[in-house]
Amino acid sequence: MYKRDYRDIISGGVLFGVGAFAAIYAYLNYQMGTPRHMGPGWFPFYLGLIMAGIGLIVALSALSREGSLGKFEFKSLIMVCGATLAFALAIRPLGLVPAIFAISIIVWLFDDRYGWKLSLISAVLMSLGAVLIFIYGLGMPLQIVNWRLFG
Repeated sequence: MYKRDYRDIISGGVLFGVGAFAAIYAYLNYQMGTPRHMGPGWFPFYLGLIMAGIGLIVALSALSREGSLGKFEFKSLIMVCGATLAFALAIRPLGLVPAIFAISIIVWLFDDRYGWKLSLISAVLMSLGAVLIFIYGLGMPLQIVNWRLFG
């Protein structure tokens, strides 16, 4: 047993680092604007500050409790990076829904603990949520499916 919860200290530190980087990058590279007329840097700056604050809270609270440091799983890291890369490479040529199905298949291939049925249900629900939120809710110009490739 360790005297501190190093797992949460590391997690909080990473969250703090990513949030601080996002806030600093947004502040230095984008116009901030005002609360009434927000610029492109407003949202990433404040989201980065919130992330950094949450990371700081997680890390500092972990200093006062005991915990164990688990083993690092490279398979999980490869799965997350591979799924993210597959989504980034698939969204433009295939569309939003096939890109989401691609990441679901990759996750299922790396970790079939939950089976293909649950992966399929998850892909359908994530696709539905993404279409409703990003395309209809936020009006983002994304293709749902590039039918020219499938036709």
